[in-house]
Amino acid sequence: MNEVLASLGPVPEDEQMLGDKSTEFGLVLTNKWELNMSDESNIQAMFSKTKYLIVDLLKIQRGETFAAILHTPANTQQQELYKAIHSRRLAAENEKTSEEEKNSKMALFDPNDTSIEKLKEHILKNLHI
Repeated sequence: MNEVLASLGPVPEDEQMLGDKSTEFGLVLTNKWELNMSDESNIQAMFSKTKYLIVDLLKIQRGETFAAILHTPANTQQQELYKAIHSRRLAAENEKTSEEEKNSKMALFDPNDTSIEKLKEHILKNLHI
């Protein structure tokens, strides 16, 4: 937060802020640590990765609806199964990807995070549910 405030500069005087009462201004916040999703290939990569994450989740948990699965806590056995699936996929990806591609994929989802709850949070975020 301090970094964001510092990038805004010094606080203006009240007279400068208020000025003419009909003056409108806007503030746009952007996350400088996320991928620029304006690039079509980045958007496609995000959707492709999200599909893989959904498939992993469906291999582990069952439910009446996908929404129910997303909101049902995982048990210990499901968590262990996810860790195994996740480590196999990570090993396979590491064999066939360059260092630059690995860094790009890390921005989409932390490959070291083997929590099903984090997996669900990531899926929800990408689907904007």
